Amino acid sequence: MVNHTILERHIQSLTNTSMGLPGFPPDHVQMQYVGSCGEAALREIWPFFVKANQSVPLDGSSWVVDFGVGWGRIARLFHESPNLMFLADISDEALSLAQSQGVRGIPIKIREGSPMPLDSVSVSLVYSYSVFSHISEASAIFWINDIHRILKPGGAFLFTAQSMRFLNLVCACKAKPDPTDIERVIGTYIDDPELAMQRFNEGNHVFTGGGGHESSELSCLLYTSDAADDTPCV
Repeated sequence: MVNHTILERHIQSLTNTSMGLPGFPPDHVQMQYVGSCGEAALREIWPFFVKANQSVPLDGSSWVVDFGVGWGRIARLFHESPNLMFLADISDEALSLAQSQGVRGIPIKIREGSPMPLDSVSVSLVYSYSVFSHISEASAIFWINDIHRILKPGGAFLFTAQSMRFLNLVCACKAKPDPTDIERVIGTYIDDPELAMQRFNEGNHVFTGGGGHESSELSCLLYTSDAADDTPCV
């Protein structure tokens, strides 16, 4: 069971910088990455962090990959864990930002079409929050298969995806005559949300090019590696 004091300590560290925990980027930078900041940003992802820890046994020597680390909002919660952390992101800026705040982990620069520099069957847990809803189908297939490659038998991949309710939100924001600033941004995420909704209902992969806003309707999906299966997942 994950101790809730982990969350409370990181919230306290917002105002107490002497606790030996990672720092926080300026609020506007946090907002740029995840659409919230400070205590709200931490409380938002706490249930996901708990589920990640419950999805597979971590024995203290386990390898854990944060796929799409951003400024390190989730990875920072592993700060006092003995497990070996890897911080993966396509953005050099994000990797530098996480490291500059003292987020513990080995940085991995993700390059499209190039596997992660990790041995096959070496990682116990990969988690990815609000990433796969922002990348193309071809990219998603590539990275899901590479994550499958690096997972140990019994390892887990926990990730999120948006529901139809988010597409409805984008559609409503785009149609609104007097949107707020955040509604105006959300309305730009998909050029033709009605077409996207049709494609989604037909079982096609739909993704948004925008970032920063994370709907409370994110669905949490868990994949567990099969010891007897080394074939591609997708």
